Amino acid sequence: MATKENAVALLKADHRKVEELFESFEKARSEDRKVSLVKEICTELMVHATIEEEIFYPACKGKIEDEELLDEAYVEHDGAKVLIAELLQGSPSDEFYDAKVKVLSEMIKHHVKEEEMRSEGLFAEARDAGVDLDDLGDRLKARKAQLLAKFKEAGGLPPPQTRSFTGHKLARAWTAGVLPLRGASTAGRFVVSGRQLQCAACLHPETFSREQDMSPAKKQNQPPQQQPMPGKTELMKPRPDHGEESYVGSGRLEGCRALITGGDSGIGRAVAIAFAREGADILISYLSEEEDARETGRWIEQAGRKAVLVSGDIQESSHCRALVDRAVSEFGGLDILVNNAAHQATLKSLDEITDEEWEMTFRTNIHAMFWLARAAVPHLKKKGGCIINTASINSDAPNPTLLPYATTKGAIHNLTGGLAQMLARDGIRVNAVAPGPVWTPLIPSTMPAETVATFGSNAPMKRAAQPAELATAYVMLADPRSSYTSGATIAVTGGRPFL
Repeated sequence: MATKENAVALLKADHRKVEELFESFEKARSEDRKVSLVKEICTELMVHATIEEEIFYPACKGKIEDEELLDEAYVEHDGAKVLIAELLQGSPSDEFYDAKVKVLSEMIKHHVKEEEMRSEGLFAEARDAGVDLDDLGDRLKARKAQLLAKFKEAGGLPPPQTRSFTGHKLARAWTAGVLPLRGASTAGRFVVSGRQLQCAACLHPETFSREQDMSPAKKQNQPPQQQPMPGKTELMKPRPDHGEESYVGSGRLEGCRALITGGDSGIGRAVAIAFAREGADILISYLSEEEDARETGRWIEQAGRKAVLVSGDIQESSHCRALVDRAVSEFGGLDILVNNAAHQATLKSLDEITDEEWEMTFRTNIHAMFWLARAAVPHLKKKGGCIINTASINSDAPNPTLLPYATTKGAIHNLTGGLAQMLARDGIRVNAVAPGPVWTPLIPSTMPAETVATFGSNAPMKRAAQPAELATAYVMLADPRSSYTSGATIAVTGGRPFL
């Protein structure tokens, strides 16, 4: 008869076998061997998922305290099945075949780690609730043998049908092209604003935006906190997600050369990581945040791209010219300019806004964009490059306590539209991204602690965005294939209308 240990051993043996098959795939050289291994991997995964979904999880349903663990496992299986469908309908000659296998491998590693941590607890709770674990173990083994025989008789595993996921399954399914996130399994959830998608065709991470937990009772805002300007990433609680563990590139910016201001942290870091994984070399401009800049540089280099870090104040036109010159000198040219750096301060009355504060905000947020664009244009027009400006929801709905900042963001909106028309004849595209509330060092370094605690809660999604959720908009605008997109503003506002 099966025992608790034997049932756990059966599940763990499945895990070990799949991991060994993935290792064999990495060493395989012939296409025939790869096809054979992928078929075996997919068969093992489908059988393992089936016996868990049909027998193990239902046996625990209603018997354990935290049933959300079961929901997590179901949606993790859904994500794997989507990718299995992609692989079984492809071949090693496909452009992203090996990458898809790698993604599936990473997803399964994460799932196995989480499942093995929770399996013992699930078994213990189920046993205490009266579940016959001996019978459960026998049923798992019998169903597995039945499925394997069925697949063998059919000559292999037929491709699963494309599935349309809705509700919480769509909201949290892992899909092809999305790597698992670091931390607890709840970090592997995604939200798509309730849209239905045929998930088997989802190949790009920009299809989804990340959120740790979508159940209304568990939406979390950040704790009250403050730090000095310009703010440091390492002091933020929680630490922002820049896509370090989640963004997967596909060569959309291969060979491009980019300059990103404010690229040391926040949105700038997320864009830098995404651009690097899409194939771009990057110059990061920052004020004085050395540790943050070095961290961003490491992520760029880990992607196999060149990172150049330049500190200095973009309030000076000479420094803006020097940034462009340095990028051209380091990379041999410039294809993408991302004007992202910004200054803001919370000021509750007109009397609090000094001349110096007003001028600093304009020089940083709008004058620098003009100076950088003017210096970059002679280089951008050689290959039909692009400029991407970071605007804000404040350009459409200004926050009175951020008056200088909001005013400059309105100016950026108009600068973008005007430049797009002026530079079209040179083949240069100019666009903007208008973020809503985003969890970056700018927030705790420029807002009162009590405001930080509720930051983002007034958005329709009831939370601030993570920087990683902005990066894909910049990638789309930078992609040379977006050749007819100019003069546009992409609103990434968590559901708030931007007209």
